Amino acid sequence: MTLKQLNEVIKKEIDNRLDLVKGSGYFYLKSNDNDLGVYLSKLSSTSIYVYRVNDLALDIWLSDIRDVLKSTD
Repeated sequence: MTLKQLNEVIKKEIDNRLDLVKGSGYFYLKSNDNDLGVYLSKLSSTSIYVYRVNDLALDIWLSDIRDVLKSTD
């Protein structure tokens, strides 16, 4: 699976305003939507520490993203 394909699934399954972006050795969530962007900025982390997209199965990606979105520490 490519990052583009994963982002398409994220938009369908979780939120069409959400994007997964590759950092250096990790991925993070971002949004160009103002309301969602403000929400993301208040989270303790929007990162998922995995080196490659294919290091996680799709169901784990979706679960981890949902967990990040729920975190309000």
